[in-house]
Amino acid sequence: MTLKVAIIGAGPGGLCAAIQLRKQLGDKVEFTIYERAHEVGGTWLYNKYPGCACDVASHLYSFSFELNPNWSQSYCGQEEIFRYFQGVAKKHDLYPHIRFGSDLASARWDAAQNKWRLRFRTKLDEGVEGVSNEEEVEANILISALGVFSVPQTPTIPGMEEFKGKSFHSARWDHSVDLEGKKIAVVGTAASAVQFIPEIAPKAKTLTVFQRSPNWFAPRARFRYPNWAIWLFQYVPFVQRLYRLWIFLRSDMRIFAFYHGSWLQGLARRQAEKHITSLVPDPVMLEKVLPTYDFGCKRILFGDTFLKAMQQPKSALITSPMSKFESDAIIDADGKRHEAEVVIYATGFKPLEPFVNIELVGKGGQVVQDKSMAYLGMCINGFPNFYMLLGPNTGLGHLSVLIMIECQVNYIIKLIQHQLRAGTAAVEITHSAEVADAERIQKGLEPTVWQSGGCGSWYKDANGRNNSLWPWSVTRYWWETLSPVKSHFIGLQ
Repeated sequence: MTLKVAIIGAGPGGLCAAIQLRKQLGDKVEFTIYERAHEVGGTWLYNKYPGCACDVASHLYSFSFELNPNWSQSYCGQEEIFRYFQGVAKKHDLYPHIRFGSDLASARWDAAQNKWRLRFRTKLDEGVEGVSNEEEVEANILISALGVFSVPQTPTIPGMEEFKGKSFHSARWDHSVDLEGKKIAVVGTAASAVQFIPEIAPKAKTLTVFQRSPNWFAPRARFRYPNWAIWLFQYVPFVQRLYRLWIFLRSDMRIFAFYHGSWLQGLARRQAEKHITSLVPDPVMLEKVLPTYDFGCKRILFGDTFLKAMQQPKSALITSPMSKFESDAIIDADGKRHEAEVVIYATGFKPLEPFVNIELVGKGGQVVQDKSMAYLGMCINGFPNFYMLLGPNTGLGHLSVLIMIECQVNYIIKLIQHQLRAGTAAVEITHSAEVADAERIQKGLEPTVWQSGGCGSWYKDANGRNNSLWPWSVTRYWWETLSPVKSHFIGLQ
């Protein structure tokens, strides 16, 4: 019995799944990766804005089975991270198994055949506009590795179509636009913005930044590794693994900084307040940039270059909401006019909507968009032989999601091994197990600042439900995904 596995996405999750399927299951499976772009890398392929970097320590932002001793610094930039994933794909000979230019349009469960029927919109060349063809394939197992930062989000503001200048989203940076001497407006002050704003500020004639709410900034030691350290990582056994373990344990302990009333929460807030106030001596500016909500309620940002850039004479931080666009300006809610020749949207993604423009239909016509929960973030009742990587409530606020991906991939492979041994055509999580898992996670979120920290964030949906984050340590997730509970799955009981 050989199972055909379709993996959607050639980012970190898709690459990890393919490598482990081959390593652990061999010829018992045939896998194909379907990728809408024309290269691997996922978010590290698309995000090429100036200053783009990872806020997770480099030695944690790699697979445990493919360590990289050559990281140049403690927190590496986009180009180096992209080269890492590209190198992993080449080393493991994955390119022959990847169908580039394949954008999933629909996936339907065929209950009679116990297979997924997939339809792809295919493009022959990345530079060719429109759809050149459609392709239909079938698979026994479907793995979604679309990621949470794959669909950019752009706000809808009256008059946007009237703006005559250039505009683009930071995740789709238009490098053809010359920013030198331009009046630049940036919408948003979250993770991407605080990285690229210090890079473009020296070029701008004026820099106007629209902020919805301030962010907590924490100090971070970003440094280059000396040659002797890289040599040790390369040639001395266990040095790199021990260093990685130390970073992991230190980072995983930080989960307690996100619990109301913990001593670590109080310490982290005091350190962040001290960091911000030391960088911003002007009380008017400080009132704009110092949050009043709980530390960690929104994504924590790092460094000091953004706050320094916003205190330059040509920079303006606008806290009044945007009201409308004109042909050469943005009008705020106070009626003030802000001239702009270029508008850059740093407005994030749609992490709770990874299946935008994808028709994913399970048993009895159920659609995945109606589902807000998944067992351990991977399995959805009514969707047999379907698994998600970084699904609901498996995001992190304190550590590398690559570790979560590895846990999930190993768990999925164990389910497939059970399926092969049982000789069953379909495996599906029970409704009761799925609901019980979702209820305990929501209960686990109650004491966290993510749930009631006094801020609005992308962690929550429109109803205030947090479907994004795992409320406990990564160590706990690793333990809970060591082995599937067969009684929780239809087809394995």
